[in-house]
Amino acid sequence: MHRFSTLLTLVALLALGVFGAAAQFEDPEPAEDAAYIRVAHLSPDTPPVQVFIDGVSSLSGLRYSSVTRWIDLAPGSYEFAVGTTSDVSAAQISGIALDLAPGQFVTLAAVGSAEGGTLKGIAIEEDYTRISTGQARVTALHALEGAPLVDVTASGQTFVEFLAFPGTFTAPDGTTNDGVTTEDVPAGTGLTVTAVNSGAAVIDVPEFELAANTNYFVAVVGTPDAPDVVVAETDQSVYFTRNFAEGEARVRVAHLSAETAPVTIFVDGQVVLSGLRFNSASRFLPLQPGTYEVAVSPNSNIANSVIGPVELTFEDGVLYTIAAITGADGSVTPVVIQDFTAAEAGQAAVTLFHAIPGGPVIDVASGETLLVNGLAFAGTFPLPAGGFNDGITELAAPAGETTLDILPVGGSDPILSATEELVDGNYYLVSVIVGADGNPTVVVFDTDPAVDFTADDEF
Repeated sequence: MHRFSTLLTLVALLALGVFGAAAQFEDPEPAEDAAYIRVAHLSPDTPPVQVFIDGVSSLSGLRYSSVTRWIDLAPGSYEFAVGTTSDVSAAQISGIALDLAPGQFVTLAAVGSAEGGTLKGIAIEEDYTRISTGQARVTALHALEGAPLVDVTASGQTFVEFLAFPGTFTAPDGTTNDGVTTEDVPAGTGLTVTAVNSGAAVIDVPEFELAANTNYFVAVVGTPDAPDVVVAETDQSVYFTRNFAEGEARVRVAHLSAETAPVTIFVDGQVVLSGLRFNSASRFLPLQPGTYEVAVSPNSNIANSVIGPVELTFEDGVLYTIAAITGADGSVTPVVIQDFTAAEAGQAAVTLFHAIPGGPVIDVASGETLLVNGLAFAGTFPLPAGGFNDGITELAAPAGETTLDILPVGGSDPILSATEELVDGNYYLVSVIVGADGNPTVVVFDTDPAVDFTADDEF
């Protein structure tokens, strides 16, 4: 799953909370002969990066505090590089050679400072063997350069001690730590990050429950003046459920309701996603075509659902986004979007979504080019042929850096602007929503089919 990316004239930084790598749909079971790798961008002063595998750009636009989904590779030897441009020879991190074995899971983390010249890559082999019943597994990484040693505590029990930025702590035997440790802890507990020997909280981690049979990647990130935490989770149980070979729909959930807490998603009464926070979206989940009962709850009790259960039908070969927004009456409302994917070579496919009830009719322009004239919230704009609009429109835009200006209909002064590097062949969902501060904002979700779908999954 790619992280969304947004640059706004009114909002300098989207409020993602401490979970910089928002919860994501779990990956299907790896093939018996597959190795898996993901990339974590944990350098706060480094721009969005590209990841190269054997000199070929395999992932682009990865932003700070983002963690990709697991990407399957055939076992073998690979060389990885990470850079801020498309020129692999100029990559700031290069020469990371890995021999990947079947069933191996490796997180490649970019840590340190680009400006300070300390940017480096760390390959972390994660333990994805079976977890004991009632336990969760936490891999903790200290990626906050210049910060003191920390302990990590769950329910009063310190299970990670003396965790330091890689290479900065010398043990009595003369060895230096690698900044990483992995421990199994009881499910249902939360996390506290404290300074060593002081007990004082270094980072205020919001309460959340560690789920059983789940792997957590927890990274202490940011700067000493602005520490933060990134958490990515993977439910192990899905690695024992085969992916659909053919006849698939793809479905994701986008949390766009600012007043709603992190949510849990149920499909046919079963939890498929938890901890999805405002201004984040899951990756696309493969589903067999058909009708399902979908519910959204602020906790693990489906009886407390703020949406549904509601029956939704998904067709073969179609990408759907279920957008949870705040409706005109203040309740949480689902909007089902069929994501536009039909762009030609040299273009990106863009779906525009007006998600502000009672908001003004808007135009969308890029420079002097008017892209959309008269986009309104669903059901508020009469169509010439009868009926009302659905608040959604589609367009194919040239690849390259594009600034989208949101204008009052017929106006020339932008209300908002979002600048995005549109990648040839990618899909973008651009939503105008109400932000956490009550003001309009823009969120952009980027889907790279070369990364988010395997060859067998492409539509």
